[in-house]
Amino acid sequence: MKEKRKRISDTVKHQAVDDYISGARTANEIAEELNVAPQTIYAWRTSLAEKTKGIRVDELMASGNPKEQTKKIVQLEDEVAEYQKKVAEQAISKQLS
Repeated sequence: MKEKRKRISDTVKHQAVDDYISGARTANEIAEELNVAPQTIYAWRTSLAEKTKGIRVDELMASGNPKEQTKKIVQLEDEVAEYQKKVAEQAISKQLS
């Protein structure tokens, strides 16, 4: 007989992703606690990032930015976030050397 899937609240998913992103716990630790596959934690992270980006687009559009300008702003924000991540990685690498 098929087991019924347990419904996990959005609040629990957000906390799990926050713990994973912050490094407080590994995806495996979180997955074991919630009785899900580690890939589920990665999927939640991706889904949350997409929702957040969608909310940002809606905010920019609501504030009167044209669609093309909104796309450009979001693209530039993504690039800045990537650069910040690389700089942080380099700083950590340098501290460990």
